[in-house]
Amino acid sequence: MAFGQHWEWRGFGRISAELRARIEALDPLFASDRSLIDTYLWTPHSSVNIKLRLGDLKFKRLIESDGDLECWLEDADEIYPFPLASDVVERLGRALAVKLPGDQKTTVGRSELAALLQNAHPPAQIFLVEKHRRLFSLLLDEDDPAIIELTEIIRPERITTVAVEHAEIAVVRRVLAILELPSEALRPLNYLRALSVWARGERLAQKRMEFGQNHP
Repeated sequence: MAFGQHWEWRGFGRISAELRARIEALDPLFASDRSLIDTYLWTPHSSVNIKLRLGDLKFKRLIESDGDLECWLEDADEIYPFPLASDVVERLGRALAVKLPGDQKTTVGRSELAALLQNAHPPAQIFLVEKHRRLFSLLLDEDDPAIIELTEIIRPERITTVAVEHAEIAVVRRVLAILELPSEALRPLNYLRALSVWARGERLAQKRMEFGQNHP
């Protein structure tokens, strides 16, 4: 979504027709309606959201949490095209909290990355998340509108995720109140926690989970 430091609330579950209508009545962001497959790289010891999207490696770092609201940093300088330089591969290993095999002195292509991560210690897991994502905006009394995401995940399971994002935590709280979130059927959960459920071979839709705070 947006670059820079921002606050975010995210939930996974089944949404009501009323909530869907409230979101779809908002102003759509131009060219944000798209189907894509994000490749997430995950280990249970990492607090960094790491994914491959549209041919690039991207880092999204958790800064702090306030209940179910989280402050994330998405730095444009942490978007790396392939092939990955050796220092980027080392940075990836640190972010995943793994020891990569060998001495990384050469660049790594996308086709080589999977084998490198599977041979890491401990091995990193790779998740293909197929989704249809739409973004909407809601302008309150600030110049900077909040961003609302409505995404239908197709695999590894069919489930809906909704997110609200803004630089100011107070704006996120106001938008949540307007949308009447969270709801019983849409539990607060970030992608790292969702990946931890999928890593155990479980399904979010089958669990009525009381996670409390989102961070790992």
